[in-house]
Amino acid sequence: MADMAVRSSLSGLRVLLVDDDVDSGEFLTLGLELYRIEVHFVRSAREALEAFVRLRPDILISDIAMPGEDGYSLIRKITQLEASQTRTTPAIAVTALPDDRWKALSMGYDAFLRKPIDLKVLVDTIAELAVHSRLSA
Repeated sequence: MADMAVRSSLSGLRVLLVDDDVDSGEFLTLGLELYRIEVHFVRSAREALEAFVRLRPDILISDIAMPGEDGYSLIRKITQLEASQTRTTPAIAVTALPDDRWKALSMGYDAFLRKPIDLKVLVDTIAELAVHSRLSA
């Protein structure tokens, strides 16, 4: 029954997913859509910044290691965009790199998950961040 409560609480949540790995991005998109989460999947930090401004997602999920511009650069730019706003978007860093948890959290991510991603852990993390975000809004 708890899973049903999680499903209903996430329904309609808008997530921006950034990952240069198409297979990983598509897997996570399909999995999150089972929870009726609205997923916008992009493959680069540049595309993510454009989509972020346009969509104003409820949650950001970003790979760290991407060619060109990485997830750290992306979170820096998003933090600058939101500096003058009262609302900040919760962000989850995902990576297959050796444990970079401290760096990701110090750069502005609210949570850190290692690849391969366990969908249940990701959904639980999204739910937790969404609740805290709504409480502070």
